Amino acid sequence: DERIIALRTFDATDHGNIAATAATRLAEGRLLDLQGRVGEARSAWTRAQSYSDHAPRLAALAAFDFAVQLARFGEFEESIRVYEGVEEDLRERLFAGVPQFIADAREGRIRDFLAKGNEELRLGDAPLARRTFRQLLDREPQLVEGWRGLIEAEYRMGMIDRAYRRRYQREAASNPDDALSQYKYGLVLTYQDRMPSRARRQLETAIA
Repeated sequence: DERIIALRTFDATDHGNIAATAATRLAEGRLLDLQGRVGEARSAWTRAQSYSDHAPRLAALAAFDFAVQLARFGEFEESIRVYEGVEEDLRERLFAGVPQFIADAREGRIRDFLAKGNEELRLGDAPLARRTFRQLLDREPQLVEGWRGLIEAEYRMGMIDRAYRRRYQREAASNPDDALSQYKYGLVLTYQDRMPSRARRQLETAIA
């Protein structure tokens, strides 16, 4: 591709501009990805990320592209690791837009945790899904979708019994004004076939 040749020719020029080199690698990775040259795209993005000390914004963009591609191929553990690396790295950086970049990395991390857990549920591996949702909730304890996935996984593992239900009932009773506690208890009740109306009332309380 002439565009890739042009980018590599420019990159080979001793222009001494690290930001320009990072931008070149970022653009090259995107072109290669469009052409289905997965390994080469990853190499280009990895090179771009190596300039994070001098071009942190471009390095973060390359990391985001890399993570999106990883997720596209179902490599969620790796994509999550990339997003977490961006979050950690950017906390030490100062440039315009840092808060938004950190927010985007967090959003990507959450999205891929959920995708990983839901895929594991779809494939019937409830114990692995449970571990994934647990890992997500360790990082995001207020995330409704994480609790929904965890309770679904534990239901499939046969863990929802009277003691399990009472644990969530006690939490809800102890935190009457906490919507998440009420929602979790209502969700647990939805798996108790004998009490559909009670579950519905509990969920209505949570979202009221």
